[in-house]
Amino acid sequence: MKINRDELAEILPQKGKMRLIDEIVRCDFEKHEAESRTKITDECIFFDKSLGGVPNYVLLEFASQTVAAMLGAESKMKNQSADVGFVLSVSNFHFDFDILHSDLFVNVAVALESEMGNVHAYGADFFIDGKKSGDGKLTLMKMEN
Repeated sequence: MKINRDELAEILPQKGKMRLIDEIVRCDFEKHEAESRTKITDECIFFDKSLGGVPNYVLLEFASQTVAAMLGAESKMKNQSADVGFVLSVSNFHFDFDILHSDLFVNVAVALESEMGNVHAYGADFFIDGKKSGDGKLTLMKMEN
């Protein structure tokens, strides 16, 4: 399943410039996996002109939004309201770069690694122009409606 930018507007709580990801290029509800794709531009709210790009730590929000899009799309498909969630922790993140420069394409692949009740851990892999350039783990809590 793919989700375009207009569809993301319907399922993500982030609006306007705070919606950082451009599209979901792959989403598998059975495997609990998704992948987003985003072109870095100087229009990104986190673009730092003094650095000439977006700092690598912003990709943590890209990963969070990728998970949120997958969960929101699944809820929409089931005609359910989406659960509210928040990030409890980020861990073991490393990146092979400091700054994301304009015109680079970033893919973020997330996959559910474990869950205990309403606490879910997702692995995240980061690809810059197709080359794996980082990874880490997000732990989220879903607050059921």
